[in-house]
Amino acid sequence: MNDLLNNLTHLSNERRTKRHDLRHNIFMLFSYNVLLHNFNICIMIIDFLNKLDKSDLHRYIQVLQAYYKHAENEELFEIDYNEQTGYVYIALENGITIANNSDRVEYIVFDGKNGQEEFFDEYEQAKNYEYER
Repeated sequence: MNDLLNNLTHLSNERRTKRHDLRHNIFMLFSYNVLLHNFNICIMIIDFLNKLDKSDLHRYIQVLQAYYKHAENEELFEIDYNEQTGYVYIALENGITIANNSDRVEYIVFDGKNGQEEFFDEYEQAKNYEYER
């Protein structure tokens, strides 16, 4: 009887260990993927910042300040610098782009109907325009 109990206890401990190992492996895999994702994001940010000269970096800081002031809860779609137009911008998932190519932040909404960009001085104006469409 003792041998049977010992065998059952051993099997139970073995299963518990396997479950722990499986959970640990899943956790490690997830952690590795998150770390790799964050590493890729860091590389993208470094590449982006390396594109900017001193004045572009100043404009980017203004764009970030506008984002945190007006749209901090909005999902980001893209952060980039357009070399052709000189705009440093943050494109949001809600369809509004916060941009700057001078000392003034602008809020841009792309109108898919006419293919034009609409420019606004205030975030609320752009938001109202985007939601009215």
